[in-house]
Amino acid sequence: MKTLIYIIAFLISYYSVAQDVIFSEEDKQAILLRHNHYRSRVGVPPLVWSGKLEAIAQAWADTLAAQDKGLRHSGWKYGENIAGASVLVSAQFIVDLWAREKVFYHGGAITPDNRAAHYTQIVWHTTRKVGCALSRSKSGFYYWVCEYYPPGNYIGERPYRKRHKRPIK
Repeated sequence: MKTLIYIIAFLISYYSVAQDVIFSEEDKQAILLRHNHYRSRVGVPPLVWSGKLEAIAQAWADTLAAQDKGLRHSGWKYGENIAGASVLVSAQFIVDLWAREKVFYHGGAITPDNRAAHYTQIVWHTTRKVGCALSRSKSGFYYWVCEYYPPGNYIGERPYRKRHKRPIK
């Protein structure tokens, strides 16, 4: 019985972490539009929002917030971008933050030391769905998580093919 009480108390505290964070439909649309902005620039198909991926992202964001020990990847079977901030920033800001890593991508296949992994996941040519979430820890730190399916960033593969300009006839 005592164990059951501890488990219930843990679950109540665990799931109450994100109560004061409102992740609106406008936030979801801003994230999706911003992802698709960067994808359109390299000629890959747009992403669609996934409620399933959003729920998975929320679970991981809540876990990070409950533990409040910094950023780390979940290790799940999805592609994943994570970010943290001590102040609440816009959804667009987070996607732009990840996309700034484009300066580290110089074309070619992905290597194990990919310094542009957030960017290359955003524009990965076979990825079709995204779902994102936000959670706030008791210390006030915000955890952003986006999950992608199918995942990207496969070593030895390219995130997209460079577009070749066709000669004007």
